[in-house]
Amino acid sequence: MDVNTAARINKVAIWLTSTSAKPMLMLCGNVGTGKTEMARAIQTVISSMIEAALKQERELGSLATSNQMDQEQARVFNHIIRLPRPALVGAQQIAEMAKQEDEGYMKARRRSFLIVDDLGAEPVVVKVFGSDVYPLIELITYRYDEMLPTVYTTNLTPDGVRSYYGERVADRLKEACALIPYPGASYRK
Repeated sequence: MDVNTAARINKVAIWLTSTSAKPMLMLCGNVGTGKTEMARAIQTVISSMIEAALKQERELGSLATSNQMDQEQARVFNHIIRLPRPALVGAQQIAEMAKQEDEGYMKARRRSFLIVDDLGAEPVVVKVFGSDVYPLIELITYRYDEMLPTVYTTNLTPDGVRSYYGERVADRLKEACALIPYPGASYRK
């Protein structure tokens, strides 16, 4: 834990809890700076909150009618129970699923909350029965059109995203994503 990590944790917490936050988050920067770990932490925190709220509901019955909780607390717990569980999938895995026409690609694309790790590490175009398919561009565009909560990790800079995916995708990500930069040296030894 250092000052930069603490600041990034704070920014992620603000993004997760703000009602006015952009629907997407991009963690971008150098290799080994903790982007994937932060993405895993987001997945773990949300999943743990949901599990705790479900456990509380099982123990107390319907939280909305429980006398043991005030109405505001019950409202918060009911909201948590309905949160979508985030799935973490690598960009290369998404490209491979699309290439093999795996139903997992469409499920990932439509997922209520998706975390895409290592954006830019996959091929931009894959061949499917001789046709060019752009799995991540299509996924990003779909999730942008639907404004679905999405976290992207990438070693690309914003200009690198533009070079790799094109102006249209970069512009959409710029509009929809809160950006948390991860500069500095790798933490890996």
